[in-house]
Amino acid sequence: FLLSFSLSYLWSAGKALQNHLGFKLLHLKDRIQSVEGLLTKRRVEIPLEKIQLLDLRIPLIRRWMGYSTLYIETAAYGIADGEMRRSEGLIPMLPIQNTNEIIQKIKPQLDLDLFKTTFNKPHGRALYRAVIQGIFRSAIFAGLLYWTFKASALSILFFGLIPLSIPIAYLDWQWQGWVLSSTTIATRSGYLNRHIWLLDREKIQSVHIHQDPFMKIHGLGRVHVRVGGSELPLPLV
Repeated sequence: FLLSFSLSYLWSAGKALQNHLGFKLLHLKDRIQSVEGLLTKRRVEIPLEKIQLLDLRIPLIRRWMGYSTLYIETAAYGIADGEMRRSEGLIPMLPIQNTNEIIQKIKPQLDLDLFKTTFNKPHGRALYRAVIQGIFRSAIFAGLLYWTFKASALSILFFGLIPLSIPIAYLDWQWQGWVLSSTTIATRSGYLNRHIWLLDREKIQSVHIHQDPFMKIHGLGRVHVRVGGSELPLPLV
C-alpha cells in the first residue's frame, strides 16, 4: 500500500514537472499566452473574449502553501495525454494574494472580489443532507479498509473516521455559496478541496433546475447554468 502510494506520488510529481516547468503567462492586449513544459514546450493563446468560465481550485495543502490553481475554460475541446481536455488555459501555481489581480487582467468583466464579497448561503436543510452523505461515504471507506487489512487495532482508527465526517460536512456547507452581480455569476464549494467558479453572464447558453427524489422530499433544488462546453452548478436552494 505504501509503495503504491509513493510510486503514485513520484509519478504525479514528475508529470507535473514535465508539463509545467518554466511556466510563463503573458498578457498581450486582447489575448493571453502561456508557455510551459520541460521536454515538450506547449504554448497556448486564448483571446480574452472567448473565455467563458474561470475555475479556481484551492486544495488544503496548496492553500497552506499560499497557492491556488486557475483553469481557464473556453468552448474548445481537445485531447491531451489520452484524456478529453476542456480547459485550454491553466495557471498551475497562482499566489492566492494575486488572484483578484490576475483575474481582472484575464477577464475584466468579472467584477467580484473573491475574498471580500459576501456569498449567499445554501439552504439549512442542505446541511443534514451533507452530513448523511458524509457518514455514508465514511462508513463505506472504513469498511473497505477493515476488510482489506483485517487489523483490530487499525479498525478503531478506520471507524473513527465516521464521526469525523460530521464536522467536515459542516465546514463544507459553511463554505458553499453563490452570488450574482451585473456581469458575473460566482459559486463556491468544498472545504478541504475548495473550488470557486466565475462565469461571464453574457456567455450563458441555458439555465435549468435539477431535483432528484430526495431533493423533492426536502424541498430543495439545484440550479445549473450552462455555457458552451461547461456547466456551473449552484449550491442547494
